[in-house]
Amino acid sequence: MPRLAVNVSGRQLWGGFDGDFVRRVLDKTGFPADRLVFEITESLLIDEDRRVGSILRDFRDLGIGIALDDFGTGYSALGNLRRFPVTMLKIDRTFVGDIATNSSDAHLVEAVIALGHALQLTVVAEGVETPAQAQILRNLGCELAQGYLFARPMPGSEFAQKYFAATPGVLSPASGARRSARASPARRRAQLKPNSAVGNVMAFTSLT
Repeated sequence: MPRLAVNVSGRQLWGGFDGDFVRRVLDKTGFPADRLVFEITESLLIDEDRRVGSILRDFRDLGIGIALDDFGTGYSALGNLRRFPVTMLKIDRTFVGDIATNSSDAHLVEAVIALGHALQLTVVAEGVETPAQAQILRNLGCELAQGYLFARPMPGSEFAQKYFAATPGVLSPASGARRSARASPARRRAQLKPNSAVGNVMAFTSLT
């Protein structure tokens, strides 16, 4: 079963998207918590509201991964990687696009991967579109990737059929969660909207 990542915003956290709600959704859909990752942005981590850390820790207690999205393009406060229960770093596509031709970008990506591993975090590369990019990332030790090289955006029904057909009851129409069909150009996506609280859903591809 692939590992799925769901973008989660601060507005959703303050609107009831917490550990109790997620636990109910997991129970209803049968989806295993250890195959789920919630993606948050660096701006969310600088929020002084203590509920952020508390909610994220509740997610981790359920076994859900926490990914820091677009690392390197925002505030990049390294202290947040220690203060919050982050389990993954996502390298923004702006650093990945030219790694096959730009040595500076390649060195920067290498440094981010090394940082992630030093902190015992899994590293994900966004926007992988060519075999050359994937091979460089693989050689640098990047574990996971997303991008057109692996799949184009597809309707939610096709996404579920392709990745979950072999897992009865998980994200199937009978599971009780509705899916819809549209994705951003950069990622293979479906929509999962339990009580309209969750947005984009993405699958990671292993590079190892």
